[in-house]
Amino acid sequence: MVKFTKDILRSEAPLPLVRRIAWLLLPVFVIWGAVLRFSLPLAPFADADYYGYLGPAIVTLSGGTFKHLISREFVYPLFVLVSLFVGGDFHALSICQHVLGLATAVFLFAAWQELLALNPSHSIRDYKQEPGHRKFKLFAGAIVSECLGLLLASLYLGWRETIFLEHTIRPEGISPFFAAISIWLNLRFIRFFWRERQVYVASIIGAVHLFVSGVLLLLRPSFGLATIFINVPLAIAVWQQSRQKLHLFVQPTAIAIIAVLLLLFLPEYVLRRHDRLAARLLPSMRLYTHANLVLHEMEKDLAPGNQPRYDRTMLQAIHDRLAAAYAAAQSPQNRPWPKLGFNPDYMYLEKRVFEPFYSISDRTKDQELRRFCNHYFFCAALHQPGPMAAKIGLQLTFFYSFDTRFPALGSWLHSNQTAASINDLYARELRSFGHPSHLRQKMEGLDMGRRHLAECRRLAKSGMPVRDSIFVNNLRECIRAVYTWVAVAALGLALLCLTLPRVRASCYLNAGSTLLLYSYNLGNCLTIATVFYLGNPRYLNGQEAFTMFAEFAGLLFIFGTLHSIAVGSRTRRA
Repeated sequence: MVKFTKDILRSEAPLPLVRRIAWLLLPVFVIWGAVLRFSLPLAPFADADYYGYLGPAIVTLSGGTFKHLISREFVYPLFVLVSLFVGGDFHALSICQHVLGLATAVFLFAAWQELLALNPSHSIRDYKQEPGHRKFKLFAGAIVSECLGLLLASLYLGWRETIFLEHTIRPEGISPFFAAISIWLNLRFIRFFWRERQVYVASIIGAVHLFVSGVLLLLRPSFGLATIFINVPLAIAVWQQSRQKLHLFVQPTAIAIIAVLLLLFLPEYVLRRHDRLAARLLPSMRLYTHANLVLHEMEKDLAPGNQPRYDRTMLQAIHDRLAAAYAAAQSPQNRPWPKLGFNPDYMYLEKRVFEPFYSISDRTKDQELRRFCNHYFFCAALHQPGPMAAKIGLQLTFFYSFDTRFPALGSWLHSNQTAASINDLYARELRSFGHPSHLRQKMEGLDMGRRHLAECRRLAKSGMPVRDSIFVNNLRECIRAVYTWVAVAALGLALLCLTLPRVRASCYLNAGSTLLLYSYNLGNCLTIATVFYLGNPRYLNGQEAFTMFAEFAGLLFIFGTLHSIAVGSRTRRA
């Protein structure tokens, strides 16, 4: 064994050998993840939001025209339509989403390899120049790094919430796949542009990533700010180009922008024009979510001597109705949302504050309502920056928290009994399918729809337990508990490295990549916290792919940087 180890260390490429072994081990974890996924019944789950995602496919398969429903962007409904049309069954949809989930883990591992390639200690050239004892340390470090990558993939593959999201008719079932591709492309772009100096190859990768960013934005509008953050490397690269080389970026980037506009934004614009709720749902929900700030803004406009933008009588009536709805939404029986203090859903569904003046039956009032809601939301944000920032900051504590709660010791031995059983999830699905009734009728008119409803009824009575990995679920909760601590340490160290000239030259790629990876979470959380409410668990669990990757990357950067500093200190003393 000792001789074998020495032979490996004397060889010219032990690091690629470790990498190849890791890639050979990855299929074992993927197969294990597939077993967990396909132990579930193939009928996908659905919740109360299913109408906007499944409705366009059901309408189209029933002989109608593909349309935009309740302000849901068209990319995921189109994916549902293609899956059902090609597969001829609802099982095809869950199979496609689980296959993409397995592929997500593969892309996360590939992105991990790109991250390691940015680390000089993983360079074959540098390895050859090191003395024997140093080679052993690098070899051991490579083994640990690859094990971390395999652990990252296995946690994603085995976590219960990830599997359930993939099994649900929601865009969160496929958005992690595109997020993993985005991370892989971004790190690959950084390596090819700044480390390998292959500008044209990097420009193509950057253009592809730009298109993937557009897909992510239409899959999950919460990527609003994140779409800007994650394309910063491309913007910096273009900025750094001289006039002689700028043309290398212009053509691929222009093609990507045109593709985004023609294939994504133009169809979304055309379809959205015919969706009445696209003009009503988001603006009104955004106003309800900030009702306390909007009421204050209306009161200023209604004060004696002021000239409000809207008719005073109408504005006074809307203010009074909104104030009454806001007071009722704070009542305990209406289940106010944590860290918000009231329930905007209750206000939207039960109170219909705007109905006397912007009736939902009057199509001509749709755009007027949108302008009214947007006016008071933006006025509240601009005129009350302190309360608005406090609301956003409080929302961010749902994700960024120093409250490190680890799973109880007994949970490592027994499965979590609070997790919903299979029959509960299918019973919820049947209740969801009851509204709206016309879509339920269209489903029953389709052979695949009748089969799916019958299967849901059978499974709702099955009493089948949830099969999952107790160890992975608890380990993931432990890692998630220290996310904010790791983020603060990694980001602080990255900023320090970028501001110190002595270390910036050697670690600027690692530090910049760390900042980039954490921006995926920050952009999503800021967008949701600003326009809506971050406390919904699916907003947090839907970020799992880049949440976990960022945390692992942060740990790698912290220990790698501290180790480099220690080695440099010993070298200077010698």
